[in-house]
Amino acid sequence: MVQKHAPTQTDNSSRQLTRVTRLLRRIRIALPGRDGQSATYREMEEWTGVPDNTVKYWFGNQGRPTAEFLLQLWERVPEVERAQLLGMTCRCLPTLEAARIRCDQTVRSQLRSLAVRPRGLTFIQGGNAEARTFLLTALGNDYLARTAQPRRVAGFDVHQPDWFVPVPGVEFLPNLFPPALIKAAVRRGWPKVVAGRNKLVLLNGIWSALPALRPEIVAASSRFPVLVADAAWLSPGPRAKELKPGVNLVTVSQDPAGGNGLLVEIHAQ
Repeated sequence: MVQKHAPTQTDNSSRQLTRVTRLLRRIRIALPGRDGQSATYREMEEWTGVPDNTVKYWFGNQGRPTAEFLLQLWERVPEVERAQLLGMTCRCLPTLEAARIRCDQTVRSQLRSLAVRPRGLTFIQGGNAEARTFLLTALGNDYLARTAQPRRVAGFDVHQPDWFVPVPGVEFLPNLFPPALIKAAVRRGWPKVVAGRNKLVLLNGIWSALPALRPEIVAASSRFPVLVADAAWLSPGPRAKELKPGVNLVTVSQDPAGGNGLLVEIHAQ
């Protein structure tokens, strides 16, 4: 039996609502109560065996609701609404097989090669921040799914992963983080990123934010594959070659046919 709760260190009331709290509140709206209104805490106690004050505590963005409690409420939601609620709650999981990446299997294979080669520098540019983040994250997820331990991913991303599933090993900084704090965070964590071996390094928004770090990023690419997503634009040809022999450019753009499709092109040096 679930015990009654008093506020503890897990009290989240002063912070943003957790994803679980948001889901619980959406479920409650969809749950039909006896009077035709949203289900009450007492009714949820009857359905789940969880004391109503604990239910209220959880709905108040406090504590950690159990998976069993969530499932017992979830199965009472009308079937059509379940899928809608799940879609509203789950973050996007970027993968190279996602339908929105509009390229053939040859290009997908080439993208994977950029991530698994022993070393090298690749720029992901074009589109907007969301498009570049989607592709970079997809490459990181694909790398972890296709390589054996002890290979891992390291790096920094200036975007908060509230709409996409983050890549393990990457440090994600808060949205709209002041430039000075971005520099401090990256400088603090950079030695750990470049330590060791058998890794893929992902950097999103860092090239522009820390120009002084660029020589170190280039130097790191002589030891690992480094993928840099950034708004800064490098043109294929001499300029890229002057930066470092073997630099590869990947451009991403919105599909002119409409929707959220992403066109991907590779310019190998």
